Amino acid sequence: MGSDQVAGQEPAELGIEMLPVALAGLRAELAEARGLARELAAMTPEQADRVWCDQLENEYHDVGAGQAAMERQLARWRLDHPRAAGLDELAELVADVEPVRQELLQQLARLRCARNTMEPAEKAGSTTDP
Repeated sequence: MGSDQVAGQEPAELGIEMLPVALAGLRAELAEARGLARELAAMTPEQADRVWCDQLENEYHDVGAGQAAMERQLARWRLDHPRAAGLDELAELVADVEPVRQELLQQLARLRCARNTMEPAEKAGSTTDP
C-alpha cells in the first residue's frame, strides 16, 4: 500500500469518480470489522488464537491513519462537489469507523486480560501434575 508514495506525504487527491469505490470499500471493511467484533465477543480466552488476536490488534491500531486520510478526502470532495450523491453516506461510514474499531480492540483486550489471568493458574496447576 502506498508504495509509489513518498513517506510522510499525502496520496494524490482522488477524483470524485472514486466515490463509489470508496463507499464500497468502506462498507466492506466495516462489515468485516463488525463481524470480527461479534466473533471475538462470542469467544472465550481458551478459544482465542494468540497470534491471530495479535495480528488483528496490530491491524486495527493502524486503522486511524486510514480514517484520517479518508476524512481529508471527504472534506476535499465536499468542497469541490458539494452535491455529489454518496457524500453523506460516506461521512456516516467514516464516522462509524472509530466506534467499531474501539469495540474490536476492547474485545481483544478482554481476551488478552482473561488469558493473562488464566495463565498463572494454568502454570501453577501444571507443576503439581506427576
